[in-house]
Amino acid sequence: MKKYIACIIVGILFMFTAPVFVEATEPSQKFRHIVVWDFKQGLSEEKKDALFNKMKEDLENLVNVIDGIIELRVARDVLNPGINGQGQLILNSLFESKETYANGYAPHPRHLEIAAYVVADIVENRRSADYFE
Repeated sequence: MKKYIACIIVGILFMFTAPVFVEATEPSQKFRHIVVWDFKQGLSEEKKDALFNKMKEDLENLVNVIDGIIELRVARDVLNPGINGQGQLILNSLFESKETYANGYAPHPRHLEIAAYVVADIVENRRSADYFE
């Protein structure tokens, strides 16, 4: 039940917080999507390591699942403690186009499944940046 509630929450958050896109002059322009989160407060370092490793593996494997992803990397910020002081996580991804991101990656069931447990169990304070390369 917790998983389904998290999926619903992620869907609602995506609907209301999805970035407003500026149209590309060339539809084939590559599209960069970067997200920074803070670890939820109260997680031990061991728990952060385990959760980060699972999140990293699951997200980075999306390159093999969703067409149009050029690269997708997940890392821990080694210098900045984040808004809540608990440490930050970064997703840095590159797509063939804005359309690949918006129509392939963002609504993909596997991406939404991962996002649900990430939001429910690992992170808070999401920030993102999107731009054309």
